[in-house]
Amino acid sequence: METIAQKIKSKSTTKQGGVTDSVSIAELPILANVRVDEERVYFDLEDGRIIAWPWSWSELLTKATPEQRQNFTHSAYHVFWDELDEIIGVKNVLYPVKLQQPNSPAFDKK
Repeated sequence: METIAQKIKSKSTTKQGGVTDSVSIAELPILANVRVDEERVYFDLEDGRIIAWPWSWSELLTKATPEQRQNFTHSAYHVFWDELDEIIGVKNVLYPVKLQQPNSPAFDKK
């Protein structure tokens, strides 16, 4: 029987060179653990990889206090900083795309 996660297809991702593909949630590695230090967020994936990225990639994490950065929960595919209204997923880190903030002039409010 197919799970809900396997049925969900995420939006297309444009990779370098303009090649577009669709990555399903079922194809993503599961997030086993998350750590935050003075400079980076670490995603420990169940397949053994550790992906580290600077929290400065997120405007909200950059503006947050160290305590706020440590106040998160995570699911199999996402990290939630509820107090900051920030969600970052495994896909965001493996297939990075600069996201527009709602208060940004480039944000399209259709």
